[in-house]
Amino acid sequence: VAEKIAELSGKDIKITYDSVKPMGPLSRIGDITRTKILLNWRPKVNLDEGLRRTYTWVGKRLKGEKLS
Repeated sequence: VAEKIAELSGKDIKITYDSVKPMGPLSRIGDITRTKILLNWRPKVNLDEGLRRTYTWVGKRLKGEKLS
């Protein structure tokens, strides 16, 4: 995700990974399979589009622009 955001920003951001630190439990990885089945729900946008929209939204917030 960090690589996708760095690319989206168009900035030259060097991402470093620290393999010594824990990655966290695998149970934190979201699985929406049951949501899809039980609620017949699907995401409306893919990850790339969602990140693009969020990046744009945050940029507007930081500039103090009105949000629609």
